[in-house]
Amino acid sequence: MKGVIARATASTAPEGARELGVGPFLEAGEQIDWHYRHGGWETGDVSNIAPMRVVREDERGLVAWLALGTRLAPSAHRAVGAALERRTHSNR
Repeated sequence: MKGVIARATASTAPEGARELGVGPFLEAGEQIDWHYRHGGWETGDVSNIAPMRVVREDERGLVAWLALGTRLAPSAHRAVGAALERRTHSNR
C-alpha cells in the first residue's frame, strides 16, 4: 500500500523536551515549523520543513494546519531531536 509505513521508526526526544499532552501549550494561530524525516533519520541528516499553524494544543495533543500548496523547504542546518521535531517560528 502506498503511503503506509511498513515498520515503526525508533526516535528519541531532545533532552529537556516536554512529554506530549503536558503544558505549557502553544496558542492557536502560532506558526510552527514541522520537520518531516526519513526512516532511520539520525542527528545531522537533512529533513523537510513545513510551516504550519497551530489549531489547538492541549492534553489531547497538537492539531496543526498546513495550507494547501505550501512548499516544503529542505533543511540545511544540523538538525537535533526526534523523528519529528516541532519548533516555534520564533526560536529558529
